[in-house]
Amino acid sequence: MSSTAFATPLSLELRPSRRLSGFLLAAHGGALAALPFTSLPFWAVIAMGLAVLVGLTRLLPRFATLSHPDAVTRLVWPAEDEWQLATRGGQQDSGVLLPGAYVHPWLVILPFRTGRRRRSVPILPDMLDADSFRRLRVRLGLHSSAALSGRERRPG
Repeated sequence: MSSTAFATPLSLELRPSRRLSGFLLAAHGGALAALPFTSLPFWAVIAMGLAVLVGLTRLLPRFATLSHPDAVTRLVWPAEDEWQLATRGGQQDSGVLLPGAYVHPWLVILPFRTGRRRRSVPILPDMLDADSFRRLRVRLGLHSSAALSGRERRPG
């Protein structure tokens, strides 16, 4: 019988991601390139273009380059349901992993509840060493399967 409690904490030091930066630049660049071909009035094209640029300037430092003070740079999973999140600005938060974490070989997205705030942390393979990324994916898989097997089945 296996235990869902883990003996050692999982500590993750996140690095900036070139892949995520490239993806964000390509997606926002594509949106900007498509704007002139819409049937929107000129003022709306300019407004939409500015909105796309504002979105890019908010996303890049928070999630890709990790240069924003609110960017999560360190995660520690010491217990089954409690995580410690540290930001670039030095803030320490305790968080609970919410249902709906996305786990894929090329991307992990962790949704957290920290106090009254909800925040998601995307993690790509180039943000961690290969072993840490693999251990995170395996542990999340074990955690979610343990959560599913612990639920009672309700009659349909």
